[in-house]
Amino acid sequence: MVGIRRHGVLRYSARTLFPPGVPKPVWLIYAPFEVLSTFILRPITLALRLFATMFAGHVMLLVFVTGGVYFLEQSVIGLKLLSPVAFLLAVGLSFLELLIQVLQAYVFTMLTAHYIGAALAEGH
Repeated sequence: MVGIRRHGVLRYSARTLFPPGVPKPVWLIYAPFEVLSTFILRPITLALRLFATMFAGHVMLLVFVTGGVYFLEQSVIGLKLLSPVAFLLAVGLSFLELLIQVLQAYVFTMLTAHYIGAALAEGH
């Protein structure tokens, strides 16, 4: 949207879909892939990357906390002793998940800035 706002629909589409120096018959192959990549796959991959990272971290926390509760509720003494270990691992994983979320936010920001910068650039 930023590239369209800056360059106009026709100029942005022409610059993105039909780059100079590429033979015209290749444009028939290049243009559909570029539309798919630029307008569909980039936003989807950014969203999926963040969702998958957050979901995986939360599932790992759920497993360790649920495991700690399960061990705590067991009547076997050996399993009750494992409960604090599971809870400590859950706390450690919370900090690891926080670090991973910060890194993913950084990657998301950098990729978004790159995509916007490429849309605003004069040359391709």
